[in-house]
Formats: sequence, structure tokens, C-alpha cells
Amino acid sequence: MLDQNATDAAALESFRAALRPGDTVMVRKFRRSATVQRVDPKRRTATVSHGSMQWELLLDELEPMGKEIAT
Repeated sequence: MLDQNATDAAALESFRAALRPGDTVMVRKFRRSATVQRVDPKRRTATVSHGSMQWELLLDELEPMGKEIAT
């Protein structure tokens, strides 16, 4: 179980480090998909958009599409 959690955490960190403009992500707190517009690796933030809305979020709030969100 711990090995799986460590593997999942490493995969998630790798996903976030590879984010580029145009990528589609799941925004955990909104439970919506969004498109990455900009990434600031120094601040660990990304600007994402969904429809006409745009947000600057921490990378920790973004997940790959298709990943289930625990509530």
C-alpha cells in the first residue's frame, strides 16, 4: 500500500512537471476539466481556462484527466 502511494505520488509529480500550454487537466476543487494556458514552474502555478473562465492555480490542484477524485 505504501509503495503504491509513493508510486502514485511520483507519477503525479512527474505529470505536473511536464505540463505545457494546451494540455487538458482536471481541476480538483472545481471537478471540471480545463486547458492549461501558462505554467510558472518557479511559483508552481498554472493558468488554466474552462469556457470563458480563467484561473491561476497551484500545480497541486491539477490532476490528469480520467483520474477519479476522492471526496
